[in-house]
Amino acid sequence: MTNAHRRRKQPDIVRHQLMDVAARLCLENGLHGLTLDGVAKEAGVSKGGLLHHFPSKQALLDALSQCCLDDLERRLAEQLEKDGERTKGRFARAYLKVLVDSQDRPDRERWDNLGSLFMSDAGMRKHWHKWLTRQLAEHAETDDGISSVIVRLAADGLWLSDFVGSPGMSHARRELVIRRLESMAGDDT
Repeated sequence: MTNAHRRRKQPDIVRHQLMDVAARLCLENGLHGLTLDGVAKEAGVSKGGLLHHFPSKQALLDALSQCCLDDLERRLAEQLEKDGERTKGRFARAYLKVLVDSQDRPDRERWDNLGSLFMSDAGMRKHWHKWLTRQLAEHAETDDGISSVIVRLAADGLWLSDFVGSPGMSHARRELVIRRLESMAGDDT
């Protein structure tokens, strides 16, 4: 009997390990350089074991994309909880806070890099579009004004600026921009 038959099955751990390896390989080789064979080999599982969890490369990428969106949604929920109920610009402020505060997270570089890879792929952008459409519909009561839209779009730009290391903005100036955007989020007059 092989070790695989004697060891205790832990599908959640294996699934998580496969996604971790896939994320690392995506960052090293790009989305198109990711192969199921490479993931299986690096994770130390058979290709059949990988296919049990992810029947195709697209299924693996979809799961990885969903993992990124779940992480973003969890962090947004934490910020929304802090902001209180039904205040104008609530979602825009939470979105801004999550994107600009990601610099302090130990796994920031990994998620930022994966996010940029996913935005470069049409299929992955569909996941983002669906997720954001759902979020905006859910928060329409508090975030339907133009100021909320401006703050959300500026947050995207600030994230991109941080990601690519755009020069010309000191830490103090960046903080002033963030404070201005936070105050602007609820101002729809």
